[in-house]
Amino acid sequence: TVTSTPPSPNPAPPEQAAEQVAVFDSAPRSEEVRITGTPQTELSVASVPGQPGNTTAVLFARLLDVGPDGSTTPLSTTSAPIRVDSLSPDGRATEVDVALPAVVHTLREGHRLRLRLSTTDPAFATPDKAAVYRVAPAGRNTLSLPSVAAEPARSPSPPVGALLGIGAFAVLIVVATVLAVRFERSRKRPPDPELTDVPLSVERVDKSYPRHPDAVRELSVRVERGQIVGLLGPNGAGKTTLLRMVLGMTRPDSGRIHVFGHEVVPSAPVLSRVGGIVDSPGLLPHLTGWENLRLHWEATGRPLEQARLDEVVRIAALGEAAHQKARTYGPGMRQRVALAQAMLGMPELLILDEPMSSLDPTHTQRTREMLREYANTGRSVLLSSHLLGEVEQTCTHVVVLSRGRRVASGTVEELIAADSVTAFHVDQPQRAASTLRSLEGIGHVEIRDDVVYAELARHPTATAVNALVNAEVSINRVGPHRRLEDAFLELVGEDR
Repeated sequence: TVTSTPPSPNPAPPEQAAEQVAVFDSAPRSEEVRITGTPQTELSVASVPGQPGNTTAVLFARLLDVGPDGSTTPLSTTSAPIRVDSLSPDGRATEVDVALPAVVHTLREGHRLRLRLSTTDPAFATPDKAAVYRVAPAGRNTLSLPSVAAEPARSPSPPVGALLGIGAFAVLIVVATVLAVRFERSRKRPPDPELTDVPLSVERVDKSYPRHPDAVRELSVRVERGQIVGLLGPNGAGKTTLLRMVLGMTRPDSGRIHVFGHEVVPSAPVLSRVGGIVDSPGLLPHLTGWENLRLHWEATGRPLEQARLDEVVRIAALGEAAHQKARTYGPGMRQRVALAQAMLGMPELLILDEPMSSLDPTHTQRTREMLREYANTGRSVLLSSHLLGEVEQTCTHVVVLSRGRRVASGTVEELIAADSVTAFHVDQPQRAASTLRSLEGIGHVEIRDDVVYAELARHPTATAVNALVNAEVSINRVGPHRRLEDAFLELVGEDR
């Protein structure tokens, strides 16, 4: 029987507190057990007829480890509060399930457990009125102990695996620190004063991969202000690899790349002056084109007003499609949004990988005009393309790559006119041929399909035109004998 006593101005001596506690002991353990979790038991609680009390009982339960010598050790620092409502005044018992505080404890052989029930606990308020209750174990008269199987470590050997892991982690920290220092130094390296006004300078760059040991070899490219430079080459020639290195997406094995005099490294501040697309655009389908552009710019951390969104949307000719969801876009429209993404902030250097792929003829023409307009403002463009005709009509300069090396470079006109043969479309082919043959130093002249082909050697085209005009020959068109496609196929050794 336990009694709850209200606080008194004259506290009772400690030995009288036993009236407020009920204890139940288990038999001594015959073997060691590891208690892990929440012990549980069942209790019977009842009021005592004729004694003070009410219909609600509040008790506190705690487990103790009792040694063979009678010493006690609490299994936890807290007690489990138990509230039993609707007690019968005639003394009929109410059974309750009790979950004791979770513990991790080893009960040694010969020790026993003690369930201690009290009506007071230091962590809770003392009852206002005295009450008497009768408590006893219920159910199977057992205490359920959660446990797990465990064995003590028998080997005193040091934790080799843990030590190796700690050592490897320390080495990684040292390597990361060294790389961070080198990276910061490379970012703060002063610009090359001779290249500060050159948008792009690639000097003897090499790059290899396990499956492509000669991806790029001793490649040098230079892009001046106002130029549109096209990269031409068969698949695997190194075009995309070069563009990725220029954008700081991968490092060259050797050589240097400078943008406006600053050496390019990943996250270099000078890359804020460069815009580019290399891979397919990653547009969020549930956002509009406009929202995708704004989100892309905000990710750079720069003020939104510097993005020049309205100007970019106008130049890219997105129109009303800019306010439609990206999931409704076809391949051509996605490509145009990607071009707009590269132009955000109107960077001084544009790097474009296959910018006209997926575009219909109308938008191809618009993109060509847009790039020319962009270059006329003093900005520069470096692009790769497999559309030789578009490169011929769009670019001012061409770099031809084959097997990672540069095999030719120059203006489009220089590459086309490399064989010195000029085609004259005239109304009188025979008179025109005779007139051209009369010029001193002129090479072979022939007529094919009413077109006169002449090797002008060192003669300017204007000299030949003046001679034909003086001979009263009407000229419809004058131009190089071969197209850029012919020059390309000859340079890279591809069959027609």
